[in-house]
Amino acid sequence: MGIARRGISTKPLAVLGVAASCLAFAACGSDSDSDSSSTSTAASGATGTTAAGSAAGKKVAYVPAAAGDIFYITVQCGIETEAQRLGLEVTTQAPERFEAPAQTQTLNSVSATSPDALIVAPADDTAMFAPIKQIADGGAKIVTVDQRLKQADIVSSEIFGNNEAGGAAAAEFLADRLGRGAKVLLVNNKPGVSSTDARGKGFMERAEELGLDVVSQEYGENDPVRVASIVTATLAKNSDLRGIFSTQGYGAIGAINGLKAQNAVGRVLLVGYDSWDKEIEALKDGQMQAIVATPPREVGVAAIQNVAAALEGGEPQKEVSIDPITITEENVDSAEVRAATLVEKC
Repeated sequence: MGIARRGISTKPLAVLGVAASCLAFAACGSDSDSDSSSTSTAASGATGTTAAGSAAGKKVAYVPAAAGDIFYITVQCGIETEAQRLGLEVTTQAPERFEAPAQTQTLNSVSATSPDALIVAPADDTAMFAPIKQIADGGAKIVTVDQRLKQADIVSSEIFGNNEAGGAAAAEFLADRLGRGAKVLLVNNKPGVSSTDARGKGFMERAEELGLDVVSQEYGENDPVRVASIVTATLAKNSDLRGIFSTQGYGAIGAINGLKAQNAVGRVLLVGYDSWDKEIEALKDGQMQAIVATPPREVGVAAIQNVAAALEGGEPQKEVSIDPITITEENVDSAEVRAATLVEKC
């Protein structure tokens, strides 16, 4: 099976054309870890070929949904590399937890620095509107990445993976391998997280179309231990369970542990999301059968390009939807998959 792509939108192609230039770099602009206490800065003043325009020298704040999440660290790599090319200065501040109160505190700190622009992954699609609006009211251009706000009128551009398509791709993989009527489990994150909500929606809709029997949708809340318990309990009730889809990486790792406890690795097919190194290793070891992933560096490159367009008085694209890839044992060592693999450090 080759790399499967789903996602109908062609609008972002012009913006994403420069993504290849980011992926050609061996490293990104910062060598600091994005942990709960760190604030990292990528200086402006790019060397080599540069496309610095009137936005050069402007201050951009990047606030991911949580510190230590390697998807957001890899997005940061794309942001910083392209920011250097464009002459922008990027500072990253990350909340300790993937929670609205923690991110609100971080955004309040960012607001005090009066950035020219904010790139943010909202930890909650409703609760984060007010603190982000406060920064927008100070004159900053707002670009969201990965997660979205329900009320997006303050946002210049939304950069996100085509998450519904990703969920649908997971359903298609399981249906192709298992056939109609197979019992499967959906392990989601928690309600109110726009990316995983969309993945769950895409999976459920496509699973119904393809005749999969989704026994339940459970919420693991970013907790591998909780997910392991969910998998164990589901297998106890459904000994004929044939497949699992986890909408994010922590859930996939927890599902593996649950399957191991029931001696069900390989008997129950597992599809995860996000190309973590642990997931890649699990795929190669046969503990997972597929991973759906949004190329994170492309997200970062598109975000900073649209920030620059907004700061220069241009017209940033309101929505940029980036197609996912499906990773299997057949393509796991390909160049495209390596480029999409998450990293712990730029």
